[in-house]
Amino acid sequence: MLKFYACLIWTLSLGLDVLSQGDMVVPTPSRVVQSKGVHVLPDMLQINDENLPEYSKDVLKQWVTKELKKNLLFNAAGNDITFQRLQNVPADSYTIDILNGIKISYSSDASCFYALQTLFQLVDREAGTVANCFVSDQPKFAWRGMHLDVSRHFYTVDEIKRYLDLMAHYKFNTFHWHLTDDQGWRIEIRKYPKLTQIGSVRAQSLVGHASNNPEVFDGVKEEGYYSQNDIREIVAYANKRYINVVPEIEMPGHASAAIAAYPELNCLDTTVKVVEKWGVFEDVFCTKPQTMQFLKDVLEEVCQLFPSEYIHIGGDEVPKAHWEKCGNCQKTMADHRLKNTHELQSYFIREMDVFLTSRGKKLIGWDEILEGGLSENATVMSWRGTSGGIEAAKKEHFVVMSPTSHCYFDHYQGESAKEPLAIGGYLPLEKVFHFNPIPDALEPYQANYILGAQANLWTEYIANVKHLDYMIFPRLLALSEVVWSTNKCDYEQFIVKLENKQLPFLDEKGVNYSTTHRRTKTEVVEKNGQIKIVAKASNPNWTVEISSKGKPSMAGTGSSFYDLKPTNFPMKELYRVETKDGETVVGVDTVVINNQPFLGKKWTISPEPSEHYSGKGAVSLTDGIIGSRPWNGKEWLGFQTDTITFTYDYGQDGRHNTIELNLLEASSSWIYLPKKIRCTYYKANGKKRGSVEIQAYAERIGFVQKKAKYAKVEIQVIMDDKIPAGQPGEGQKPWFFISEIITLP
Repeated sequence: MLKFYACLIWTLSLGLDVLSQGDMVVPTPSRVVQSKGVHVLPDMLQINDENLPEYSKDVLKQWVTKELKKNLLFNAAGNDITFQRLQNVPADSYTIDILNGIKISYSSDASCFYALQTLFQLVDREAGTVANCFVSDQPKFAWRGMHLDVSRHFYTVDEIKRYLDLMAHYKFNTFHWHLTDDQGWRIEIRKYPKLTQIGSVRAQSLVGHASNNPEVFDGVKEEGYYSQNDIREIVAYANKRYINVVPEIEMPGHASAAIAAYPELNCLDTTVKVVEKWGVFEDVFCTKPQTMQFLKDVLEEVCQLFPSEYIHIGGDEVPKAHWEKCGNCQKTMADHRLKNTHELQSYFIREMDVFLTSRGKKLIGWDEILEGGLSENATVMSWRGTSGGIEAAKKEHFVVMSPTSHCYFDHYQGESAKEPLAIGGYLPLEKVFHFNPIPDALEPYQANYILGAQANLWTEYIANVKHLDYMIFPRLLALSEVVWSTNKCDYEQFIVKLENKQLPFLDEKGVNYSTTHRRTKTEVVEKNGQIKIVAKASNPNWTVEISSKGKPSMAGTGSSFYDLKPTNFPMKELYRVETKDGETVVGVDTVVINNQPFLGKKWTISPEPSEHYSGKGAVSLTDGIIGSRPWNGKEWLGFQTDTITFTYDYGQDGRHNTIELNLLEASSSWIYLPKKIRCTYYKANGKKRGSVEIQAYAERIGFVQKKAKYAKVEIQVIMDDKIPAGQPGEGQKPWFFISEIITLP
């Protein structure tokens, strides 16, 4: 009852007397023209199937009989629903004309299927009617993708089919299937049976987050793989739904499971097992001719199993320490006049590119394949932000945008303490919705190289379908608006669609979607030097009440603001926010504020934090919120540079004895404490008063100055050049994360 009432309030709050079914379709069609009246669907639908593709015929029959609970008759004279195939119109476009009948015109078998998915959403099933209207639609991008990692946790054939059904309903056309990694090899290769006999079995898995210390394991075997018959079955199932399955065979890194099965593939004479924890590991494929032939043999069978024009070979996160030590790899470098191991990686990718091209396939890989020079025919999947995609597009290579900032569905959707365990990061529904796959940095002709976008779901922390659903939905629907809609609705209308139409549909399908978007949004913001708590309900008609330490402080309809007054001593204040619908509490949020004399004052930061981990900007350093674990990108400022400088001018108020920095160490996510921190103090006349330098040994460190008086403070953070060998992200620049700078008297 509560859900129904909430939906009604949404309708009223947007000033819409009646929301038509045409307004409820996801993804939003290019054009919907509403007419007066409705068309009543008869109990016996007579359907002209003269131009109806066979699979769409099956889908329509299933929908009419199972969902509408009506009868149907296919015959050439039927006029309740008619179909027409069009020529010389945009690919995958369609129209639906509803007036005294339903006429669907389409350009391809796929677009007929897409038209039916829209029609199913237009019909009011309870009333048995559909509003008179005209719909014209076509996709914005050619690549509309979803990814699934089955290496970390295995999913059955039936679970994969369910995933594909939900993708197809929202007009996704690419399923990126991550089949191999350090933690499991999941595809049968008949020439090398040990890959599944040994490589598909993991003795146990890590419990909790990878950053936890000590590590704890569950002692439960994780196993499973897809036979070649399973693969063919899934590919055929996807193809019927106009979904292209792109397999990923990870190389040259993330190779531990394969090396466990065939040790001769390794650079070093060491024993390797299928990895039981998460991260990046040093064991990579050797570049000697025998290993290269092994991988080509694997790809030979993969090419025969998958009709996709693209084969994904990974190419990301390749530690190179073993290549540096390996005599075979050094010989490969000498034989091919390669200057360094980055060029060796590029050589490796080119070899696979040439092989796949000879088999009529196209290579696609993560953006690290740009390192050492991009292979001639390669397509880039840009995950480390958009810069790799921009570079590739400017070189006239095709690109799929999949940045962590907007497309990693393994990231948290809300406050980490209130969400299922995730790898980290922060990706709320609204941010997915506002993603634009075409960067402003590209010229119009370069933008044509952006094939589309894709969301990725890595499953280190996702062991079952219930959790899988929660991480995907409803973010998948937001992404469908991004990759399909040429006339995307606004976010408020999208939420109306979710509540009134789409989430009830997911309920019917048994999908365990997240409702995080319904929670009250609580933020600490700065305005004119004053820090405020802002609580905003997801529904503007709901009452928001803020209380401090259990005592009511302020209430308002839709939103509420509360001024925080800095104290001259450290303390914690607990603020509780309740969103009320009548007497029913529908959302509760808690904020712990660490007060300090300089609450809300802005430090100058150079350089600016990464756009992916920018929090609320400089005020994040003094908003009283201490970043939590597992880390959530909403609370932290992140930097990936050698030196970061924080400066603050205290003026006449500088009598303090401690400055505390709140940092994060999470090596599994490439986040490290600094090599050293230097704090320099200046007098009012600008002259240096003194400095102190310390090594960062903990996540919370302080500088003690014994009641020193100073006008300006400069804190310089110095990072190591590279992540050390054997660690996740080896050879890459480490990240520095900070959530708060507290000045104490």
